[in-house]
Amino acid sequence: MRLQHRNTVAAAVVACLAPVVATADGKQPKPPPVNLKITSPAYASGKPLGVMYESGTALLFEAVIRGPTLGIATNRLSVYIGDSDTGWIVFADPDNCLEIALNAISNAPIEFQRECLAALYPNIPPGSSDMSSIVPDETYLQFSNDRDQPGVSDFSSGPLSNPLLSGEPEFMVLTRDFKGGLMGFPDPPAPVSTPLGPFTGGTANDGFGYGADDDFPGLVVLSSRGVGLVYEDADADPNTKTSNFTLVSPRTQWNLAGFLHTVSYELKSNNGKTVIHAGMTLPNGLIAPLISLDNCIGQYDGGFCDVDEHRFRIDGGPLQSGFGGRTAHEFWSAFIPSLTYEIRAFIVSGTAPSQLADLNGDGKVTVADAKIAGYKVLSNEAVTRFRQVSGFICAPENNMTTLFGFDHDGNGQAQIGIVCPPGPGALRPIP
Repeated sequence: MRLQHRNTVAAAVVACLAPVVATADGKQPKPPPVNLKITSPAYASGKPLGVMYESGTALLFEAVIRGPTLGIATNRLSVYIGDSDTGWIVFADPDNCLEIALNAISNAPIEFQRECLAALYPNIPPGSSDMSSIVPDETYLQFSNDRDQPGVSDFSSGPLSNPLLSGEPEFMVLTRDFKGGLMGFPDPPAPVSTPLGPFTGGTANDGFGYGADDDFPGLVVLSSRGVGLVYEDADADPNTKTSNFTLVSPRTQWNLAGFLHTVSYELKSNNGKTVIHAGMTLPNGLIAPLISLDNCIGQYDGGFCDVDEHRFRIDGGPLQSGFGGRTAHEFWSAFIPSLTYEIRAFIVSGTAPSQLADLNGDGKVTVADAKIAGYKVLSNEAVTRFRQVSGFICAPENNMTTLFGFDHDGNGQAQIGIVCPPGPGALRPIP
């Protein structure tokens, strides 16, 4: 998102949406002012789960503003929010003085802001353009019409502009040699800190990665698997990304909204509501388990190990084992379709957290924990569930981004090799 505010706010008032009232007995609480839906992958209780490929899934959100609202503020003199503009849908303003959508052009000083702000913040002297002490009291939903891609500069600010805060997690990986392993190639002699999960753009200021999205900052997107979980810092050094394969306590999850590719809106839909649309094309490894696999157990003879066993951990969980060597492809193609995947989402006023912990101790991270953390929740909690099928793991395709070799038995080896599939072009039925 381009957060370069280009002119003073023009408070453009949209017709207030009809308020929703409580039931006659007065006990039914009012519904939240935003109705959030996950429109893809589609999910409905009682219907079969949809089946998605391991990447390319359309993860789409629809936020319907049902109000009541005070109106929409924009970040420039446009009447409403155009392409690359930012808008704020305001639900409440206790002091009747907007402290959002400030005039940032040419570092405008306090006397060029709204007159009411000078009275509310006498600590800001005339001529000063430092507005950092202004704390909005409004209840609002912010969004920007924009498109993001990893590695493509987007002039964003905040955590998504810093790869140390929003980049891929790294783990001490012994091997990701999908071409070698059981095919006879030796593994690396020592573990190397290696990024796993989808690419987030490196050092580019691209508004893309782990944390609240710069174009839809109030959105929270949670997945309870793989890189969606927060793992212990391996060295307590803020200048490194290396993590231990152990979950932090209490259980904590990343806000994955920063992986959104697009945000846009309908000013007034045919149902009379303002609707915000946000979506991503699901990248490899974002909604998938993180697996450490050791396929070389026992005495290593320079090519193979003498124990017919494989050992593995899933998402930082306990060590498990199975009989028989399992190449990466065999393990992955059998395991991935056996799981149910779940994504939950909700919207808070202002900027959502980059991480959210299980504060009520129920073993899950949900909207209830956001409320305990002090966030003002604007929407319902939307949930979708689905299954995934996998492709081949073979260089250069390398679909599997969250499986890595780890020495679970101390023999210095962790072979995870595969046999590459035949070429493309075969007809396959839809699963």
